[in-house]
Amino acid sequence: MDAERSVWAYRVQQLLRKSQRAREKIWQDGVPPKLREAVIRYYQEALDALNQMPLTNKEERRLQKRLIKHTNWIFTFMAYPDVPPDNNSSERALKTAKLKDKVSGGFRSAQGASRFAQLLSLTQTLRKQKLAILPSLTALFKGIEGAVSFHSG
Repeated sequence: MDAERSVWAYRVQQLLRKSQRAREKIWQDGVPPKLREAVIRYYQEALDALNQMPLTNKEERRLQKRLIKHTNWIFTFMAYPDVPPDNNSSERALKTAKLKDKVSGGFRSAQGASRFAQLLSLTQTLRKQKLAILPSLTALFKGIEGAVSFHSG
């Protein structure tokens, strides 16, 4: 969808960008939960209003239908400070596996693919939790109990 040519798409894009900035403000210390809820409700209602607009462009209608279908989840990132507003980290995580597949032409066996996926998942988890990768893997492979404590959440 080309936001430069579609007024509706531009408005949706602007609303989503503003909601990301608002999220940073509503989770600052001292912001009462009632105000936080009111701000989230404002953005939900604004999106609902945009989704009520009659659209003639096929691409716009397709996007509008998806927004309506997933309306309960679009502003989840505003209600929970630990939920990112996008899925960029997930896409980056997949990029490593795709690059390996592209460079090497795939895996020789399902077992090799499974091991690669497990190690990739483990190293990415260590990286996200800011734990030292090599010492953590060494401790895990040596079977040292409690050497690596993962944080839940």
